[in-house]
Amino acid sequence: MPIFRRSLYVALVSTSFMAFAACASSGQMGVVTARAPLQQSIAQCKPDFVLAVDPSSATIQAGSSKVYQIGLTSECGLAGSINVGTTSISPADNGSGPRPHQTRYDIPLGANAKAGVAVTFSTSGATLKTTYTITITAKDVSGGCCYGVTHTASISLVVN
Repeated sequence: MPIFRRSLYVALVSTSFMAFAACASSGQMGVVTARAPLQQSIAQCKPDFVLAVDPSSATIQAGSSKVYQIGLTSECGLAGSINVGTTSISPADNGSGPRPHQTRYDIPLGANAKAGVAVTFSTSGATLKTTYTITITAKDVSGGCCYGVTHTASISLVVN
C-alpha cells in the first residue's frame, strides 16, 4: 500500500491572512482565507513636548508691560532641557517696540511632567500703537533621542 505525504504551504500576504494549501498527493492547490483580517496595531508613543502660552492675546497701554506664562508639558517620557525664547516680534519697531524679559531660557523638563517660565513684554511711551505678533520658540537642547525637536506658538500684543 503506497504512503502519501501531504504538504501544506502557508504564505502571509500584506496585513491580511491568506493561506495557500497544496496537496502533494493530488497536485491541487486551493486558497483559504481567514474569517477576519489578521491585523496588529501597536500604539507607538514618540517622546515629545507641548508648548502653550497664556494668554494668547493681550491689550496694554504704551509705556506698560504684560506677563505671559510659557508652559511646557512632556509627552511619552521626554525629559531634558528645553530652550525657550522670543524669536520674532512683528512689526519691527526701530528699537522702541515690545521688549521681552525672562529670568531663564533653558527650562528643565522631567519625564511626563510640566514646567514653565514667565516672559514679560515691556513697552515705552514711544512704542508704536499697533498689534504685534510675537513668536515664541521652544527647542529640546539636551541631546539624545529628541535633540532639536522644536515647537512654536504665536501670540499677539495690542498696544494702545
